[in-house]
Amino acid sequence: MEEVARFFADNVGVYNTSLAMAIALFYTRLEAPARKTAGRLALRILVALALTRLFAEFSDAILPNSISWTLLPVVTCGFLFTDFHPMARLARGSLLACSWLYSLSLAELLNAVANGGKLLAATVSLAYMAVILLVLARIERRAAASDAEITLTSVLPVLVTCASGLVERSTMILRSDIGVDPYSMSELASVMTCLSSQIAQLMVYLCIINLTIEFNEKKHLQAERHLMEGRVEALKAYRESGDQLRILRHEVKNQYAYIKMLLEQKDYERAEEFFGEMSM
Repeated sequence: MEEVARFFADNVGVYNTSLAMAIALFYTRLEAPARKTAGRLALRILVALALTRLFAEFSDAILPNSISWTLLPVVTCGFLFTDFHPMARLARGSLLACSWLYSLSLAELLNAVANGGKLLAATVSLAYMAVILLVLARIERRAAASDAEITLTSVLPVLVTCASGLVERSTMILRSDIGVDPYSMSELASVMTCLSSQIAQLMVYLCIINLTIEFNEKKHLQAERHLMEGRVEALKAYRESGDQLRILRHEVKNQYAYIKMLLEQKDYERAEEFFGEMSM
């Protein structure tokens, strides 16, 4: 058992595992049946874990920082897992990348206070991601049927705010990597910056979801109104045709009565003339 734990720690790592679990949870639509969802989620965790380990090696060789180590598996899994519409996946992936990097700042702060090591940091990161996932589930509770109508234009504000957060995190990490630190920022200040950015991103995402739902509801109401207007026009035309039919029946009835009178009076010449006028 110790050898397995040592192999896991040396070749997989708690951070790779926690990131893989977060990726799989963010890209999987959690719905019934639970057994099918659990199996799909477990398979995706394994795929995300393999990609995370692969890109971690690549990232260490090219640019040793957590930005590329986070973005590469997030983007790749965003193409592989297709529970959500592409634009919804794009928004979720952006929020996933930023949230994970923010969780690392929170983990660093708590680790500096408690000195718990990687296990504590990974646990804190997963707990943070679970909270964000619950918030997203709350935001999207009415949008399951309408996420296919989310467009690139609608998610653009989320992408911009997430890009801003990534640039801010990248700047701090790269300064640390190359040993340049022109200003001093404590761990607490860094965490507060992350939390404020996270709240802004989630609020923007909430506004987008609400606007999308309102737009879809308005579009459905317009379609129903057009349908009702068409039915009213059809009813009006039917009523007009009924009125015309009644007028025609009244005229024909009068014509037959007039012909009958001519025949009773044996005015065959006038009856013949009237028949000719009717045929014309």
